[in-house]
Formats: sequence, structure tokens, C-alpha cells
Amino acid sequence: MDAHIYLHPANFEYNGSDTESQVVAKYEYLLKDWSDLRDSPTHEENKFYVLRGVHSVNAYEQQNIYDFVIKHLPKEETDLFLSIMGDTSIENHIYEPTLDELTTLCVYQEGEEFATTMMVLNAPSVNETPQTNPYMQFDNYQIVYGRTSWQTFRRQILGNHPGDDPVVFINECERYFPNLSFHSNCTNSLVYKEFDCIHTCPRKIVYYLSCLNDRYHIICKEYHDANKSNEPNDVLADFSGRYGFDKAASIHGKPASKDTRTFTFKTQDDKQEIEVLCDLHFKITSPDTKYRGKICDRYNPRIYFGIRHNEGYSSVKIYVGSIGEHL
Repeated sequence: MDAHIYLHPANFEYNGSDTESQVVAKYEYLLKDWSDLRDSPTHEENKFYVLRGVHSVNAYEQQNIYDFVIKHLPKEETDLFLSIMGDTSIENHIYEPTLDELTTLCVYQEGEEFATTMMVLNAPSVNETPQTNPYMQFDNYQIVYGRTSWQTFRRQILGNHPGDDPVVFINECERYFPNLSFHSNCTNSLVYKEFDCIHTCPRKIVYYLSCLNDRYHIICKEYHDANKSNEPNDVLADFSGRYGFDKAASIHGKPASKDTRTFTFKTQDDKQEIEVLCDLHFKITSPDTKYRGKICDRYNPRIYFGIRHNEGYSSVKIYVGSIGEHL
């Protein structure tokens, strides 16, 4: 789905407190992220619009954006900035939303043909503590202030507009969850006839995967560093409780059937194959709140995964073997 990303003058005004070097750094980061988004595989789905007045806002001590960028950034970066600004200008368009109107447009609407958000220069304060519940939501689209927030925005779109093709859905997951590796089995398990997860609980799937991708390594390292319990069920129950999952996650309790939860994955360089037991699983007990259809009496989808970590848990590679039926 297309994303309409607006640059409004109010979101680029000098905040009155940054030093000159801090403002330069913000433009450097913004330009790098903006360039990455423009050059990403989904760049045609990201449509940027620069509203009238952005060019003349006070970037720093009464310098407009153009003057400030030309003065402080290298020529190559300046040329890229001017190119992006020129390519995305809508100064000749009749309609330009106000900031209040944009804020209203950044709300999910059932039946929407595209998702709307704003790009801002000054990122809001972010709570970095892992106990954030909920970790993300889907009714108000994320304001974009860099690549990470853009990724959240695209995840929200995937949860709100999953489509009907499980192959496309998993392909999108691979783009927006870089720490997760998805087995091809997921495309079949997603539309298992009794659960049809792609339609009944896409928001929950995206939410659970977001927490898994972004935060699971944090709790693993926390338990490791504090010499807490090494029991997987303790970690899983703690994790699912922190982020408000439907039910406490756990490790599968039937070793005799582990073959059904063992999947073969390729390494990142595609040179080797490894077998991963995906015995850890998140539990979904009800569909998304926006789902209006019926569900079967046995509705209990699961997300099965396995992990491999380096020494000290500073990084964790996570392998997702199945999303759907209870294995």
C-alpha cells in the first residue's frame, strides 16, 4: 500500500535549544534515512510531499533550510537534499492540509486507499525501557523521524492491510523484521483453514513479531547478565506479560512431536542449511478487535520460533517456523 509522507513547516522549525552542530547532525541523519527510504525496494510506495513554507522555515538562527544545508553539508549531500526536495515539492497543488488536518489524516480509516503520516526533524522523546505496554498500536500511524520510525509505520500498514496473499505478507515481514528469518512453511500455516490468521489476527501477528524482532534479545541479555533463571518458560512468560500478549508464551511441552516443529533454514549467505527446533511459541487466543467475522471453536493460533545467540546474548538470531495452527 502507498504511504503519503508529508513535510509540514511546523515540523522543521528550529526548536530553540539545539546547538549548531546538533542541528547539522539532525539534517545529516535525516538525509541519510530519507535517501535510504527513497532507494529502498518499496520506494515507489513511499510518496513524499513538501508543503509550501518548508523551504523558508528557520532552520537555525534565521537561516532557511536551503541556506543552512548548503553551508554545512558536503556538496554531494547538498545535491541529494536539493534533488529530494525538488522532486517531492507540491507547491503547485491546489490543496495543502494544515497541521491539524494532517494530524487527523494520520489516523487509520477502514477502507483507506493509502496511509498518511508526517516526517519531522526533531524526534519525540522515546522511552527505551523494555517494559512498554503496548509496544506499538495500529489506529494512529507512527510519525516518521528516521528509519526506525518509518519501519514501525510500514509495520502498522501491514497489520492494517495484510492483503489476501500469504506469500506477499511474509515477503513484507522479511523486509520489516530484519532480525527474523521466516521459513517457507509460514505462507501455508498463515491461512490454515480453521484459523485464517492473515484475515483474523494480522495486527496481533505484526505486534508479536515487532516485539520479538526488537525486544526479545533485550530480555535474554537481561536474564543472562543478572544470572536469573535459565528456564525458557520464565523468560517467555515475563516477556509476554511485559508486552500484553493474550496468554503467557512458553516452550512446547511434547518432546515426542519435536520433528513437526523442526525446520530447515538457510544461513544468511545461503551457503549452508541449518536445522532449528522452533519449540518456543507465542499464543493468540482471540482475533483482532477490528475483525468482524466468525472464528472456529478451536481458535488458538501460535507463532513458533527458535533462537540462536552469541556469547553474552548481545545479539540473537530468531527463526520463525510457523504462524498458525497449534503444532
